[in-house]
Amino acid sequence: MPELLIKKKFLFLSFLLILFCTAGCSYKIEITPFELHAEKPIFVFSKPITASPIGEMRIVPLNSFKIVQKKNDRWDHNNPLWAFGLPPGATLDVEKLRYASLPAGYVETVKAKKLERGVAYMAIGFGPGSSGSVEFSLAP
Repeated sequence: MPELLIKKKFLFLSFLLILFCTAGCSYKIEITPFELHAEKPIFVFSKPITASPIGEMRIVPLNSFKIVQKKNDRWDHNNPLWAFGLPPGATLDVEKLRYASLPAGYVETVKAKKLERGVAYMAIGFGPGSSGSVEFSLAP
């Protein structure tokens, strides 16, 4: 009987460990665009509650960020319209940013080009064990 109880406890703890690693070690960065009527939209970042201490859902460690355009039904990742980043492994906490306004501490790798209305774009962010993207276009 005690062996069965030990086995059940082991299985339960194993399940908790797998759940913790799945929820806490990697996550999807949520990127929400705002002010799409403006020429320079704002992007707000958040992460799941399982990856956040209480009150820190909108603080996202970010290594790099870029905006790409859809050309011929494909995302042109090789020619971003704006991009910035840090050395590999380095991050800074970001809550939100405005297009073409470089957050403090980051290095701009591609200077921002003007966004056009009616064109499909994608904002892409990368952090440690995480990434996220959102499609958007400027309002007419």
